[in-house]
Amino acid sequence: MSMPIGASPRVAQNFRQFNQSPLSQPFQGGSAAALAQAARFRPPYHPGPQAMMGQAQNQWGQMSYGQPRFATQRLISQASDIRIPKPPKPPEKPLMPYMRFSRKVWDQVKLQNPESKLWEIGRIIGQMWRDLSDLEKQEHLDEYEVEKQEYNEAMKAYHNSPAYQAWIVAKGRAQAALQEQQAMERAMMGSMPFGKMDEARFGIQPVDDDDDEDDAFSVKHISAARFHRNHKLMSEIFSDTVVRDVRTVVTKSRLGVLKRQVQSLIAHQKKLESELQQIEEKFEGKKRKFIDDSEKFNDALKKLCEPLNEGETTDVGELKKGKGTGISLPPEDPKPSTS
Repeated sequence: MSMPIGASPRVAQNFRQFNQSPLSQPFQGGSAAALAQAARFRPPYHPGPQAMMGQAQNQWGQMSYGQPRFATQRLISQASDIRIPKPPKPPEKPLMPYMRFSRKVWDQVKLQNPESKLWEIGRIIGQMWRDLSDLEKQEHLDEYEVEKQEYNEAMKAYHNSPAYQAWIVAKGRAQAALQEQQAMERAMMGSMPFGKMDEARFGIQPVDDDDDEDDAFSVKHISAARFHRNHKLMSEIFSDTVVRDVRTVVTKSRLGVLKRQVQSLIAHQKKLESELQQIEEKFEGKKRKFIDDSEKFNDALKKLCEPLNEGETTDVGELKKGKGTGISLPPEDPKPSTS
């Protein structure tokens, strides 16, 4: 079959593909029916690289199968095109006293415990920090306070620096431009005739096919399954197994706290018992002294109250002794007048 005279390059390429196809060989020089049958089995047309490059020169050219081709245009710019600049690097914050101590002794503890993990080393350093005296901790606290004052002064200078002021101005401009761009995008979205961009263009509804229902489970099977489920539930409800209350479960940490409380209570009880014993001893000493004094007083009182025999006189020393003990002597009877 000969190619028509004055055919375009596309027609010529289609003609060459048709001649090279294996199905077109039996129909060379045949009738119109044979040509129509051969056209039915002709392979689809795929344009070559040169044809694609020729079409790319025309933005509104024609693609295969008569579809218009045009370059995709981005109608709305992304909001991420405008970025807020990063601030200049601020001064570093001072380390806390514990972190300062940890950095100082980390290498030493690591050498002493080479096989320990990081969290184990941290626990060892924490115990070392707790074991430090107040004087040693105060050294780290003083260093932290000094660096904190320097950090505050550096932050004041940082906030007053030209770079920070320029960053504040640039940040304000970027935020204003970003807000303006977002407002413009919202206005463009509202003015579009096709509505929201994210609205679905089409939807696929599920087909209700009643013929493919699974009849493997009948009403009897469902009833039996429900009965066994309810029976199992009731047996679990009325069984002897009881879920223990969480508040009654004593953990290891709680047990350790209770042991420490018991030890502190025992020590407090012993202290109270020793104080009570001292009070009882003092009371017994005062009571014994009071009884001795009362016995002495009664003996002296008996001696003074006994009647004197004829010819016996009271010793003046005993009277003074009795006066010294606080015993009041009875008044002497006045002598009867002779007149």
